[in-house]
Amino acid sequence: MTKLAKNISGIISLFVITAWVISCNGPASSHLASTNPSTTPTKAVQYGTLRIGMADFVFESMDPTEMESVFGFAMYDSLLTFDSQGNVIGELADNYSLSPDSKTWTFKIHPGIVFHNGDPLTSADVKFSLGRFISENSTNPWSYYLRMNFASDETPDAYTYIYHTKTPEPQLITPFAFLRILPQDYIEKNGIEYFRAHPIGTGPWKFVSLTPDYVCEFEAVKHHWKRTPAFEKLVFYEIPSEATRFAMFRRGDLDIVTGLSFGTVAKLSSECYALKSEPFSNVLTISFQYTWLTTGPTSDKRVRQALSYAIKRQELCDTYFKGFAEPGGRFFMDENSWGWDPSWTPDPYDPARAKALLEEAGYPDKFADPVINIYITSSGVWTPVTSGGWIPDVVLTLQKYWTDIGIQTNIITLESAVWTRLLFAGIFGDEREIAIGDILPFTYTAAPNAVYQSGNVYTSAGWHGTANDPKADELYKAVTKELDLNKAKQMWTEFEDYVKEMWINVGIVKVHDQMVLSNEIDPNNWLELNVSLNDALSSIQHKK
Repeated sequence: MTKLAKNISGIISLFVITAWVISCNGPASSHLASTNPSTTPTKAVQYGTLRIGMADFVFESMDPTEMESVFGFAMYDSLLTFDSQGNVIGELADNYSLSPDSKTWTFKIHPGIVFHNGDPLTSADVKFSLGRFISENSTNPWSYYLRMNFASDETPDAYTYIYHTKTPEPQLITPFAFLRILPQDYIEKNGIEYFRAHPIGTGPWKFVSLTPDYVCEFEAVKHHWKRTPAFEKLVFYEIPSEATRFAMFRRGDLDIVTGLSFGTVAKLSSECYALKSEPFSNVLTISFQYTWLTTGPTSDKRVRQALSYAIKRQELCDTYFKGFAEPGGRFFMDENSWGWDPSWTPDPYDPARAKALLEEAGYPDKFADPVINIYITSSGVWTPVTSGGWIPDVVLTLQKYWTDIGIQTNIITLESAVWTRLLFAGIFGDEREIAIGDILPFTYTAAPNAVYQSGNVYTSAGWHGTANDPKADELYKAVTKELDLNKAKQMWTEFEDYVKEMWINVGIVKVHDQMVLSNEIDPNNWLELNVSLNDALSSIQHKK
């Protein structure tokens, strides 16, 4: 994969990982305020190297303003973070509050924190980091939301940062949790290119070296301000071949391996290796782009409905995913997400209804070209935990289901960077003509709060080029501006009910991708208070 592919494929970055274990026995108010529950550093005797093998680093930027920085979650701390229930809590900020008019956010920074070079972290570093994050040069997908409602900010003292918005928007709590804090003095003294090659932060791991497409190394921070790692060193290996990853794991060269096929995972589970997954599942959906601009089949909602009713979701879960998946899910949402309604069920397998809908729509005779293109990327890799190439295989199965009811499709495989430009056709306008009327499968980890991600697929301003409905736009805006969060949650559920009936995005399955752990790793309690695998690594313990 090219560097361009690595960077562009990282444009979508919401990583929310907590604990879910499978053992040998099987699957186991409007004025916000929050306090960081844990600012006492843990004590640990550091020894050994934690070795992780994955199919692809996805992207290797160390700068969070360059699309995203996966490795940054290991070496930087965020202003806020998530707990295991998906609630936003303090990290570098001991606490935060929102003013009665919901236009002023005040963050109290934990005193005494230092960067890896010994410089103290102050509110000036927060202000500097926010300024870079919301600049027009930042391509991090979370930058937009903080940029668009930014009025001004201030640092009244060394440990207080205040952010003023133009209008009330309580949902901004989520983007603040992706604001990693960088060292102002270090960057201004050495320059941004030096920083990108020699990054430092306040996180529990210090950067050592990166060999692109091969290995990235870190060492533990001793006496970290919040959580000292149990391991002395941390090494990531990019190993594209599943057979090689499997062989290295079996002979003890890796402690954690990701991206294995579900058959391999099931085999290792039967051998009593511990597995780790996300309670926020990896949701596979299909989106229909620019349906209002085409005269092709997907212009008719009944054809889009028929495509969903033709899918044997349970069969997919039982056979291909070996039981590590469940039918359903919505765009960036599963049952753990904010606003999820327990009454929601996946679309049923109903071929008779699907065929009736096609007949009502006049398919295929009504359409000059009845073939629907499906664009995929060959790797299928989006996060370091996902099982890599399963999307192409699953899409082949979907194609068979659709052929069985008479729908004609054509699968087109693209290099990741090109495919991502189609997914974000609303940004890359030159790709819009290619995407009109076609299907793009997409998989990513469900989010604790999916409001901003969902805006990209369900509103006319969204980056995915899938929506053009004024009422959906109105409902969405109302949710983001509602000051009463309990009311906003109910409004979000109602919004999701409305957009489901647009049939521009369809949930297929919720996949529980697995990390396999060696017998040297304690499988318990190490993903409970973290945003991502990289952020969680400092809590992994040696097996007693």
